[in-house]
Amino acid sequence: MSNPSQEHFQAINHLWGYLLNTSKYCLSYTINQSSLINLTGYVDSDWGGDLIARKSTSGYIFFFTQEPCKENQIAQSAPIAWFSKLQKTPAISSCEAEYMAYKEAIKENLFINSFIKELHIFNKAINNSKIIYTDSQSAIALSKNPLYHARTKHIDIMYHFIRYHIVENNIDLLYIPTNKMIADGFTKILIGSKWQVFFRGLNLK
Repeated sequence: MSNPSQEHFQAINHLWGYLLNTSKYCLSYTINQSSLINLTGYVDSDWGGDLIARKSTSGYIFFFTQEPCKENQIAQSAPIAWFSKLQKTPAISSCEAEYMAYKEAIKENLFINSFIKELHIFNKAINNSKIIYTDSQSAIALSKNPLYHARTKHIDIMYHFIRYHIVENNIDLLYIPTNKMIADGFTKILIGSKWQVFFRGLNLK
């Protein structure tokens, strides 16, 4: 602030333009009360995106949807919960960064389900509440296969509660292609068509 350059002025002008062009948008919710509702989550992370501490960013988003989302579909509703935050420790691999992001998403899923149970009438409308989509097949394998343990001892024990909830059938991690990963916008810079996919995925209108 004490010595701004032309680059800083360009950045602030870009910010004003973004605020001006998006100020009329809002989240749009469309739920048919006669249909069952599904709780659908998406989780993602970058790897070492923080250039100073080389920490990764975890991001997730949860929707109420009328129909279960197939592999090549995007949830057609508005989000009810979202999150974007630097991880506490640097990840040694992209797989570990994704795995650490799962912890945050699963915690949110468990909280939402616990809250739903307190709303006894609303709870009857929930058809499926354990699906979380991810675009990392290696991290899914790590979550489901204990044989990976010998190569992942450096991952903090707290993250292995992920495996516990999978074994208990509380959570179902499913693969979705990266180009359909809505949570991308919470973990990294998006430009052009990818930003438009993220914007539409949030159901902003």
